[in-house]
Amino acid sequence: MIPNYEKFYNSILKFLLDEKEHKVSEIIEYCAKEHDISQEERSKQYDSSKANIVYSRVHWALTYLKMAKLVDSPKKATFKITNEGKNASNDIVNNSYLKKYDSFLNFKNKVSNNDNSSDNPINDIVSSAATPEDRMESAYKEKKERIIEDLIDVLLNSINPIQFEHLVNKLLSKMNYGIAENTQATADGGIDGIIKADKFGFDKIYVQAKKWERNKKVGSIEIDKFSGAMDKFALSSPKGVFITTSEFTQEAIKSVESNKNKQIVLINGRKLAELMIDYEMGVELKEEYKIYEVNTDYFEDLS
Repeated sequence: MIPNYEKFYNSILKFLLDEKEHKVSEIIEYCAKEHDISQEERSKQYDSSKANIVYSRVHWALTYLKMAKLVDSPKKATFKITNEGKNASNDIVNNSYLKKYDSFLNFKNKVSNNDNSSDNPINDIVSSAATPEDRMESAYKEKKERIIEDLIDVLLNSINPIQFEHLVNKLLSKMNYGIAENTQATADGGIDGIIKADKFGFDKIYVQAKKWERNKKVGSIEIDKFSGAMDKFALSSPKGVFITTSEFTQEAIKSVESNKNKQIVLINGRKLAELMIDYEMGVELKEEYKIYEVNTDYFEDLS
């Protein structure tokens, strides 16, 4: 588990006790080892911004330590401990501890004064252990959850089963799996679409789209029917994707896992809504925020 930025304060001060200038990358590497952060966790990104989580949290810890004047940044992307930082390294440094420094409080007050609303998360900078990116990520996920629920409601209440089949095939085409074609509604044999994964149609992916209510799960019987229908179309090792607005039972999942002769992917309502968001189907961009960082190279190039 990746620690919150507050947990990095003492690690940073400990690393900088040699009084040398260290690059941010060195500090991050030390903190990652100090807190046993795995390689997998080191590569994790925020969904909202795609920024690296470990980098972001260590960088914000450095920012707040700098605002409290416990560390200094003598040049671009490098940090060095101050005399005050050396003294603080013997204590447990957290956000409450930083409040003893006027420079940190001044920084906090300047940020808060830009927005005096009591419910603005940034006003909790001292009491919260979440970075601005963490708070943005939380807001992003909360917003996305609402959109997912709204999309599922629309799929259930505003389109008919035939329209759902067309939507599924359009989505798969947009995902670059190939050219998707709807089969005849009256004679599809349990196949709602066929994707030609190559230009000549040698490699095909078979599609089943089930528009079912939330409280009705797709069971192994439906999977077996789909599997049997695939046998009628394909000679060997067929590939298929079964998409529903509801969920799959454990028996359905086990049925797919135990079938070694076919490759069948199961997509439930939530995953379908997430894919629609990712590929901008049935949704539209309402707001977009720009996040800036200072480009010190710009000032170095001034003549």
